Amino acid sequence: ESPGFYLLNGKIEPSRIEIRKPSKEELEEALVLLNDLAQKWFMHVKEKFAVIVKWGIVSPFGYVYKQKGTWVRWLYLYGTSKTGKTTLAEMILSIWGLDSIYIKTGANIDNIARLGYVLSQGTFPIVVNEPGDVIKRESPLIDPIKNAIDQKVVRGAYRHGNYTEYPALGMLVFTSNRRYPDDDALLRRLILIHFVEPLEDDKVKEFDKTVRKQFKKLKALGDFVAYAVVNNN
Repeated sequence: ESPGFYLLNGKIEPSRIEIRKPSKEELEEALVLLNDLAQKWFMHVKEKFAVIVKWGIVSPFGYVYKQKGTWVRWLYLYGTSKTGKTTLAEMILSIWGLDSIYIKTGANIDNIARLGYVLSQGTFPIVVNEPGDVIKRESPLIDPIKNAIDQKVVRGAYRHGNYTEYPALGMLVFTSNRRYPDDDALLRRLILIHFVEPLEDDKVKEFDKTVRKQFKKLKALGDFVAYAVVNNN
């Protein structure tokens, strides 16, 4: 019932999502914008930009990996403010045409029930800005988060006398101005990307005014990937 991609009878199948092949013009616009982002706006973190784009393209298929017996590490972007990390996380959502519903805060996952609810809504990526105490070593959520990364189920609970399991369908992108988590086992399950160099205020304003509104063009990339995967696997 949850939207996304699943392994069914050996094939990757979509659920509750539209699969469409973008036109060459749409795909060209998306690739030109992606190249502009890499060469101009994020040239100072070009390699990090490439990793984030690749992760973003793979992210809706994270549950398929689990069904095949493996898993993909979640993304953790951290560093000082105004370095572009949150913008890059939102870029991932734009690739798949996802809106602000997929942007959360630490308060949205600060107990096992909320974490389970967020992760069971679909296989698409979710951005969590400033997870805060949720990822501290002494947090009661550390073990559930670790399990959600490499296991198919995030939690189980009794509802009306029946035991129900909540699947860990989605993958999280954490962004934080603080340091990364201090739990070694969790760190091994994350892709850590550190942002150091803040952008100038004028450049940030120019980006927000002229570039950010074009992010919707990136959906052609997600459309192309989904079409190619579903029709050629």
